[in-house]
Amino acid sequence: MQRDHACERSHFVVDPGAGDEPRPFRAVDLPVATTDIVTSCAGDDELLELQRRPGLVTYSDLVPTRGHRGERDAHEWWEQVRAGADDVRRDVTVQPPRERHETVWARQLTEAFPAVYRFSPLDADSSEVVDEIVDLASTRMSIS
Repeated sequence: MQRDHACERSHFVVDPGAGDEPRPFRAVDLPVATTDIVTSCAGDDELLELQRRPGLVTYSDLVPTRGHRGERDAHEWWEQVRAGADDVRRDVTVQPPRERHETVWARQLTEAFPAVYRFSPLDADSSEVVDEIVDLASTRMSIS
């Protein structure tokens, strides 16, 4: 669905693919999609110019951040990965605000799993909340 104005980035939900309701997060760094460039040159090429073509596609991690309120779901998912469980991959979806109750777009990561689990630094001179941060690696990303 195309909108008359750009989407705001201040409201979104993350569906972690565990069968629960989508949850609000404080921030989400969306993955960056990158295509390798494959270069080649034929030995009889008189122009001495490299030919360029697209190669493998990779995605950086999705990084959702939320104020830690004692939830254990992200930590338990990380523990499953650390223990070597077979069924740790999930399809994770990020949705920005809805307009007229219709989803504008959603970004879905296929077979995502926690690659990094951490908290924001603690600081006695700060009144900011403690954030729980999970870097989610995946094999594919799509936009619907």
